[in-house]
Amino acid sequence: MKLNAKRLVAILLIAMLVLSVSGCQKVESTPTPASAAPASSAPASAAPASAAPVESKAPEKLIKDAVTMVVTFSAGGSNDLGSRVMSKYLEKYLEVPVNVVNITGGGGWIGWQQVAQAKPDGLTLSSITFPTLFVGYMDPQQNRKENMSSFTQICNVISDYGVLTIASDNKNFNDMDSFIEYVKNNPVNISVTAKGGDDHMGLLKFLAANPELAANVTPVFNSGTTDCLAQILGGHTDATFVNVGDMVSRMSDGTFTNLCIFAPERSKYFPDLQTCEELGYGAVYESSDRGFGMPHCDDPALLAYITDAFKAALSDPDCIKEFADLGLEMNVLFGADSDKLIADWEQIYNDNLELLGWK
Repeated sequence: MKLNAKRLVAILLIAMLVLSVSGCQKVESTPTPASAAPASSAPASAAPASAAPVESKAPEKLIKDAVTMVVTFSAGGSNDLGSRVMSKYLEKYLEVPVNVVNITGGGGWIGWQQVAQAKPDGLTLSSITFPTLFVGYMDPQQNRKENMSSFTQICNVISDYGVLTIASDNKNFNDMDSFIEYVKNNPVNISVTAKGGDDHMGLLKFLAANPELAANVTPVFNSGTTDCLAQILGGHTDATFVNVGDMVSRMSDGTFTNLCIFAPERSKYFPDLQTCEELGYGAVYESSDRGFGMPHCDDPALLAYITDAFKAALSDPDCIKEFADLGLEMNVLFGADSDKLIADWEQIYNDNLELLGWK
Protein backbone atom coordinates (compact mmCIF):
# COMPACT_ATOMS: atom_id res chain seq x y z
CA MET A 1 0.00 0.00 0.00
CA LYS A 2 1.31 3.40 -0.87
CA LEU A 3 1.60 6.15 1.71
CA ASN A 4 0.77 9.59 0.54
CA ALA A 5 3.38 12.31 0.97
CA LYS A 6 1.75 14.10 3.88
CA ARG A 7 1.36 10.92 5.90
CA LEU A 8 4.97 9.91 5.31
CA VAL A 9 6.24 13.26 6.51
CA ALA A 10 4.15 13.00 9.68
CA ILE A 11 5.54 9.54 10.50
CA LEU A 12 9.12 10.75 10.06
CA LEU A 13 8.55 13.75 12.32
CA ILE A 14 7.15 11.56 15.11
CA ALA A 15 10.15 9.18 14.90
CA MET A 16 12.64 12.03 15.13
CA LEU A 17 10.85 13.47 18.15
CA VAL A 18 11.04 10.14 20.04
CA LEU A 19 14.78 9.79 19.38
CA SER A 20 15.45 13.35 20.48
CA VAL A 21 13.64 12.90 23.80
CA SER A 22 15.43 9.63 24.65
CA GLY A 23 18.85 11.09 23.81
CA CYS A 24 18.40 14.02 26.21
CA GLN A 25 17.15 11.93 29.13
CA LYS A 26 19.27 12.47 32.35
CA VAL A 27 20.51 9.27 34.05
CA GLU A 28 20.99 9.72 37.85
CA SER A 29 23.22 7.51 40.01
CA THR A 30 22.97 6.86 43.74
CA PRO A 31 25.66 8.92 45.47
CA THR A 32 28.29 7.01 47.49
CA PRO A 33 28.12 7.84 51.23
CA ALA A 34 31.17 9.72 52.49
CA SER A 35 31.91 6.98 55.01
CA ALA A 36 32.20 4.46 52.23
CA ALA A 37 34.40 6.53 49.91
CA PRO A 38 37.88 5.06 49.26
CA ALA A 39 40.77 6.96 50.77
CA SER A 40 42.31 7.47 47.35
CA SER A 41 39.29 9.40 46.12
CA ALA A 42 40.60 12.63 47.77
CA PRO A 43 43.26 14.60 45.93
CA ALA A 44 46.81 13.84 47.14
CA SER A 45 47.26 17.37 48.44
CA ALA A 46 44.13 17.37 50.50
CA ALA A 47 44.38 16.92 54.30
CA PRO A 48 41.69 16.29 56.88
CA ALA A 49 40.64 19.38 58.81
CA SER A 50 42.16 18.02 62.06
CA ALA A 51 45.63 17.84 60.46
CA ALA A 52 45.68 21.40 59.18
CA PRO A 53 49.22 22.81 59.52
CA VAL A 54 49.80 24.83 62.71
CA GLU A 55 51.92 27.96 62.45
CA SER A 56 55.14 27.42 64.47
CA LYS A 57 56.14 30.05 67.01
CA ALA A 58 59.68 31.04 67.96
CA PRO A 59 60.59 30.44 71.63
CA GLU A 60 59.64 33.35 73.82
CA LYS A 61 62.53 35.74 74.34
CA LEU A 62 62.74 36.01 78.12
CA ILE A 63 65.62 38.50 78.22
CA LYS A 64 65.16 41.60 76.10
CA ASP A 65 67.34 44.21 77.82
CA ALA A 66 71.09 44.58 78.33
CA VAL A 67 72.68 42.17 80.84
CA THR A 68 75.33 43.14 83.39
CA MET A 69 78.10 40.62 84.00
CA VAL A 70 79.71 41.36 87.37
CA VAL A 71 83.37 40.38 87.72
CA THR A 72 84.50 40.60 91.32
CA PHE A 73 88.24 40.85 90.64
CA SER A 74 90.38 43.45 88.94
CA ALA A 75 90.60 43.91 85.19
CA GLY A 76 93.38 42.06 83.39
CA GLY A 77 93.46 38.91 85.54
CA SER A 78 92.45 35.50 84.22
CA ASN A 79 89.07 35.72 85.96
CA ASP A 80 88.33 38.99 84.20
CA LEU A 81 89.64 37.85 80.81
CA GLY A 82 87.64 34.62 80.91
CA SER A 83 84.49 36.49 81.89
CA ARG A 84 84.93 38.82 78.93
CA VAL A 85 85.16 35.87 76.55
CA MET A 86 82.04 34.37 78.11
CA SER A 87 80.16 37.67 77.84
CA LYS A 88 81.10 38.06 74.19
CA TYR A 89 79.50 34.74 73.24
CA LEU A 90 76.52 35.15 75.55
CA GLU A 91 75.70 38.29 73.57
CA LYS A 92 75.59 36.16 70.45
CA TYR A 93 73.12 33.65 71.86
CA LEU A 94 71.03 35.87 74.17
CA GLU A 95 70.88 38.48 71.39
CA VAL A 96 71.26 41.36 73.87
CA PRO A 97 74.34 43.32 75.04
CA VAL A 98 76.27 41.75 77.94
CA ASN A 99 78.35 44.39 79.68
CA VAL A 100 81.24 43.47 82.00
CA VAL A 101 81.51 45.53 85.20
CA ASN A 102 84.41 45.00 87.63
CA ILE A 103 83.36 45.43 91.27
CA THR A 104 86.42 44.60 93.38
CA GLY A 105 87.32 44.43 97.04
CA GLY A 106 86.48 42.34 100.05
CA GLY A 107 87.90 39.20 98.46
CA GLY A 108 85.23 39.42 95.78
CA TRP A 109 82.38 39.90 98.21
CA ILE A 110 81.68 43.59 97.56
CA GLY A 111 80.59 42.54 94.10
CA TRP A 112 78.94 39.27 95.13
CA GLN A 113 76.89 41.00 97.80
CA GLN A 114 75.48 43.34 95.17
CA VAL A 115 74.69 40.36 92.95
CA ALA A 116 72.95 38.51 95.80
CA GLN A 117 70.74 41.54 96.42
CA ALA A 118 69.89 42.13 92.76
CA LYS A 119 66.55 41.19 91.21
CA PRO A 120 66.66 37.63 89.79
CA ASP A 121 65.34 38.68 86.38
CA GLY A 122 68.29 37.46 84.32
CA LEU A 123 69.70 40.96 83.84
CA THR A 124 72.43 40.46 86.46
CA LEU A 125 74.93 37.63 86.05
CA SER A 126 78.25 37.14 87.80
CA SER A 127 81.47 35.23 87.61
CA ILE A 128 81.52 32.83 90.56
CA THR A 129 84.92 31.67 91.80
CA PHE A 130 85.46 28.68 94.04
CA PRO A 131 86.72 28.38 96.65
CA THR A 132 86.89 32.18 97.08
CA LEU A 133 83.12 32.56 97.41
CA PHE A 134 83.10 30.45 100.59
CA VAL A 135 85.35 32.87 102.44
CA GLY A 136 82.67 35.52 102.73
CA TYR A 137 80.36 33.38 104.84
CA MET A 138 82.51 30.60 106.29
CA ASP A 139 84.90 33.04 107.96
CA PRO A 140 83.02 33.98 111.17
CA GLN A 141 84.73 37.38 111.29
CA GLN A 142 82.89 38.40 108.12
CA ASN A 143 79.53 38.14 109.88
CA ARG A 144 77.76 37.96 106.53
CA LYS A 145 74.19 36.72 106.13
CA GLU A 146 74.57 35.76 102.45
CA ASN A 147 75.78 32.27 101.59
CA MET A 148 75.75 29.86 98.67
CA SER A 149 71.95 29.71 98.74
CA SER A 150 71.89 33.44 97.92
CA PHE A 151 72.96 32.49 94.39
CA THR A 152 71.93 30.12 91.66
CA GLN A 153 74.95 28.51 90.04
CA ILE A 154 74.55 28.11 86.27
CA CYS A 155 77.74 26.29 85.37
CA ASN A 156 81.43 25.80 85.94
CA VAL A 157 83.67 26.68 82.98
CA ILE A 158 87.34 26.79 84.06
CA SER A 159 89.59 24.81 86.41
CA ASP A 160 92.86 26.72 86.67
CA TYR A 161 95.77 25.30 88.73
CA GLY A 162 98.09 27.47 90.78
CA VAL A 163 101.71 28.40 90.17
CA LEU A 164 104.40 30.00 92.34
CA THR A 165 105.80 32.96 90.40
CA ILE A 166 108.63 35.46 90.90
CA ALA A 167 110.03 38.41 88.98
CA SER A 168 112.83 37.13 86.74
CA ASP A 169 115.22 39.79 88.05
CA ASN A 170 114.87 38.55 91.63
CA LYS A 171 118.36 38.60 93.16
CA ASN A 172 117.67 36.17 96.00
CA PHE A 173 116.44 33.05 94.20
CA ASN A 174 115.69 31.84 90.68
CA ASP A 175 114.34 28.33 91.09
CA MET A 176 112.40 26.26 93.62
CA ASP A 177 115.41 24.91 95.50
CA SER A 178 117.00 28.34 95.99
CA PHE A 179 113.59 29.76 97.00
CA ILE A 180 113.23 27.11 99.71
CA GLU A 181 116.74 27.70 101.04
CA TYR A 182 116.24 31.47 101.12
CA VAL A 183 112.89 31.28 102.95
CA LYS A 184 114.37 28.96 105.56
CA ASN A 185 116.66 31.79 106.67
CA ASN A 186 114.89 35.02 105.68
CA PRO A 187 111.46 36.59 106.15
CA VAL A 188 109.49 36.89 102.90
CA ASN A 189 106.20 38.43 101.82
CA ILE A 190 104.02 36.39 99.46
CA SER A 191 101.31 38.10 97.40
CA VAL A 192 97.95 36.32 97.16
CA THR A 193 94.48 37.50 96.26
CA ALA A 194 91.64 37.16 98.76
CA LYS A 195 92.19 35.88 102.28
CA GLY A 196 90.96 32.31 102.27
CA GLY A 197 90.83 32.23 98.47
CA ASP A 198 92.41 29.53 96.34
CA ASP A 199 95.81 31.28 96.29
CA HIS A 200 95.83 31.70 100.06
CA MET A 201 94.66 28.12 100.54
CA GLY A 202 97.47 26.98 98.25
CA LEU A 203 100.01 28.91 100.32
CA LEU A 204 98.66 27.43 103.56
CA LYS A 205 98.82 23.91 102.12
CA PHE A 206 102.37 24.53 100.91
CA LEU A 207 103.45 25.73 104.36
CA ALA A 208 101.71 22.77 106.00
CA ALA A 209 103.77 20.49 103.75
CA ASN A 210 106.94 22.48 104.52
CA PRO A 211 106.48 23.62 108.14
CA GLU A 212 110.07 24.79 108.50
CA LEU A 213 109.15 27.78 106.28
CA ALA A 214 105.98 28.92 108.02
CA ALA A 215 107.52 31.29 110.58
CA ASN A 216 109.22 33.34 107.84
CA VAL A 217 106.23 33.75 105.47
CA THR A 218 103.72 36.62 105.58
CA PRO A 219 100.83 36.66 103.10
CA VAL A 220 99.92 39.99 101.49
CA PHE A 221 96.31 40.14 100.31
CA ASN A 222 95.15 41.90 97.13
CA SER A 223 92.04 42.49 95.07
CA GLY A 224 93.32 40.59 92.04
CA THR A 225 96.18 38.99 90.13
CA THR A 226 97.22 42.24 88.45
CA ASP A 227 98.01 43.74 91.85
CA CYS A 228 99.94 40.64 92.93
CA LEU A 229 102.15 40.74 89.85
CA ALA A 230 102.71 44.48 90.19
CA GLN A 231 103.92 43.93 93.76
CA ILE A 232 106.59 41.40 92.82
CA LEU A 233 107.76 43.55 89.90
CA GLY A 234 108.07 46.53 92.22
CA GLY A 235 109.98 44.54 94.82
CA HIS A 236 107.25 45.04 97.42
CA THR A 237 106.82 41.28 97.82
CA ASP A 238 109.08 38.33 97.06
CA ALA A 239 106.80 35.92 95.21
CA THR A 240 103.16 35.34 94.40
CA PHE A 241 100.70 32.47 94.19
CA VAL A 242 98.70 32.94 90.95
CA ASN A 243 97.21 30.60 88.32
CA VAL A 244 98.30 29.11 85.02
CA GLY A 245 95.71 31.20 83.18
CA ASP A 246 97.20 34.37 84.65
CA MET A 247 100.63 33.61 83.26
CA VAL A 248 100.22 32.08 79.79
CA SER A 249 100.05 35.45 78.05
CA ARG A 250 102.69 37.02 80.31
CA MET A 251 105.66 34.69 79.84
CA SER A 252 106.88 35.60 76.37
CA ASP A 253 109.04 38.59 77.33
CA GLY A 254 110.89 36.94 80.22
CA THR A 255 109.55 39.30 82.89
CA PHE A 256 108.33 36.47 85.13
CA THR A 257 109.60 33.05 86.17
CA ASN A 258 107.34 30.25 87.38
CA LEU A 259 108.97 28.06 90.04
CA CYS A 260 106.45 25.21 90.19
CA ILE A 261 102.85 24.24 89.55
CA PHE A 262 100.51 23.01 92.30
CA ALA A 263 98.81 20.25 90.34
CA PRO A 264 98.78 16.46 90.11
CA GLU A 265 100.57 16.71 86.75
CA ARG A 266 102.28 19.24 84.52
CA SER A 267 100.23 21.71 82.50
CA LYS A 268 99.99 21.47 78.72
CA TYR A 269 100.63 25.21 78.69
CA PHE A 270 103.89 24.86 80.66
CA PRO A 271 105.09 21.31 79.92
CA ASP A 272 108.57 21.97 81.32
CA LEU A 273 107.31 23.36 84.62
CA GLN A 274 107.63 20.72 87.32
CA THR A 275 104.98 20.09 89.92
CA CYS A 276 105.60 20.84 93.58
CA GLU A 277 105.38 17.10 94.20
CA GLU A 278 107.96 16.28 91.52
CA LEU A 279 110.38 18.73 93.12
CA GLY A 280 110.03 16.99 96.46
CA TYR A 281 108.11 19.65 98.37
CA GLY A 282 104.83 17.85 98.90
CA ALA A 283 101.69 16.79 97.03
CA VAL A 284 100.26 20.31 97.16
CA TYR A 285 97.34 20.93 94.79
CA GLU A 286 95.58 24.26 94.39
CA SER A 287 93.14 25.43 91.74
CA SER A 288 90.59 28.09 91.01
CA ASP A 289 87.29 26.78 89.67
CA ARG A 290 85.37 29.48 87.86
CA GLY A 291 81.85 29.51 86.64
CA PHE A 292 78.85 31.79 86.39
CA GLY A 293 75.75 32.38 88.41
CA MET A 294 72.98 34.82 89.21
CA PRO A 295 70.90 35.97 92.18
CA HIS A 296 68.91 33.08 93.66
CA CYS A 297 66.34 32.21 91.00
CA ASP A 298 63.12 30.23 91.49
CA ASP A 299 61.93 30.65 87.89
CA PRO A 300 62.74 27.38 86.08
CA ALA A 301 61.82 28.76 82.66
CA LEU A 302 64.16 31.73 83.01
CA LEU A 303 66.96 29.57 84.39
CA ALA A 304 66.56 27.10 81.52
CA TYR A 305 66.60 29.97 79.00
CA ILE A 306 69.86 31.36 80.42
CA THR A 307 71.40 27.89 80.78
CA ASP A 308 70.66 27.12 77.13
CA ALA A 309 72.47 30.31 76.11
CA PHE A 310 75.52 29.30 78.16
CA LYS A 311 75.47 25.80 76.66
CA ALA A 312 75.31 27.22 73.15
CA ALA A 313 78.13 29.67 73.85
CA LEU A 314 80.37 27.04 75.44
CA SER A 315 79.84 24.73 72.45
CA ASP A 316 80.85 27.44 69.99
CA PRO A 317 84.25 26.51 68.46
CA ASP A 318 85.34 30.16 68.43
CA CYS A 319 84.56 30.50 72.14
CA ILE A 320 86.49 27.31 72.93
CA LYS A 321 89.48 28.59 70.94
CA GLU A 322 89.49 31.94 72.76
CA PHE A 323 89.59 30.23 76.15
CA ALA A 324 92.44 28.02 74.95
CA ASP A 325 94.36 31.03 73.61
CA LEU A 326 94.17 32.57 77.10
CA GLY A 327 95.58 29.40 78.65
CA LEU A 328 92.32 28.70 80.48
CA GLU A 329 91.67 24.99 80.96
CA MET A 330 87.98 24.37 80.30
CA ASN A 331 86.08 22.08 82.67
CA VAL A 332 82.46 22.68 81.69
CA LEU A 333 79.93 21.36 84.21
CA PHE A 334 76.19 21.91 84.45
CA GLY A 335 73.49 20.73 86.83
CA ALA A 336 74.38 17.92 89.23
CA ASP A 337 78.03 17.88 88.12
CA SER A 338 78.44 21.55 88.93
CA ASP A 339 76.64 21.10 92.24
CA LYS A 340 79.01 18.26 93.19
CA LEU A 341 82.05 20.42 92.47
CA ILE A 342 80.70 23.09 94.83
CA ALA A 343 79.85 20.55 97.54
CA ASP A 344 83.34 19.02 97.32
CA TRP A 345 84.98 22.44 97.68
CA GLU A 346 82.79 23.33 100.64
CA GLN A 347 83.74 20.08 102.35
CA ILE A 348 87.45 20.84 101.85
CA TYR A 349 86.98 24.17 103.59
CA ASN A 350 85.00 22.63 106.42
CA ASP A 351 87.86 20.17 106.88
CA ASN A 352 90.40 23.04 107.03
CA LEU A 353 88.67 25.56 109.27
CA GLU A 354 91.43 25.30 111.88
CA LEU A 355 94.16 25.79 109.26
CA LEU A 356 92.35 28.93 108.08
CA GLY A 357 91.94 30.21 111.62
CA TRP A 358 88.14 30.05 111.43
CA LYS A 359 87.65 27.58 114.27
